[in-house]
Amino acid sequence: MGDLLGAESLIFAIISALFGFWFEAIIKTAELTQTEANSIDVKYYFNVKTIYKKIKALSASLILISAIFTPDAIRIMVKSIKFGFRVGIKNYLSNYDALSTAYFLILILILIATGYSIDLLIKNQKNFKIVEAEYKKSNK
Repeated sequence: MGDLLGAESLIFAIISALFGFWFEAIIKTAELTQTEANSIDVKYYFNVKTIYKKIKALSASLILISAIFTPDAIRIMVKSIKFGFRVGIKNYLSNYDALSTAYFLILILILIATGYSIDLLIKNQKNFKIVEAEYKKSNK
């Protein structure tokens, strides 16, 4: 369990760092207004395109990470519930497993980050398509 928790924690730390590095640019692009999208230049177009690629990669990574670690979390939860019913609440609390709880908590945080990144991806995709259309129109 310790190795699994360590791997999950390390991967979550890396993803969190990437999210932190790119967050301001991703939010700025997600909140792009129609007026800003209509007044783009080449540099701005490629900047939006790069940010869109980053959030796409981040979202895909988080989805894969969620898919990798969710089955073990479900297994741990089922095992824990079965154990609780079998031994009762007093014995259950005396056999508390902090590693399993930490594993489950980190997975919950990963799932929240996944949902948030998908939301940002959808917003960035919409704005990227607007900027791309304006760029193509202005370069004809």
